[in-house]
Amino acid sequence: MPSSVAGGRYAGTATSTWTVRWQAPALGDAGEFTESRRTSFTVDVREVQVLGAR
Repeated sequence: MPSSVAGGRYAGTATSTWTVRWQAPALGDAGEFTESRRTSFTVDVREVQVLGAR
């Protein structure tokens, strides 16, 4: 969940993780590796619209 920052700005983090599995049958080889990337960001929120409010 993003944390509030003074001035209507919010900080957040986006993380992407993926796993690659590979095979080379002719060589009798295979493997797997996992990569993760993480990026922090700040966004200035000027307007919020609520949909589906009761």
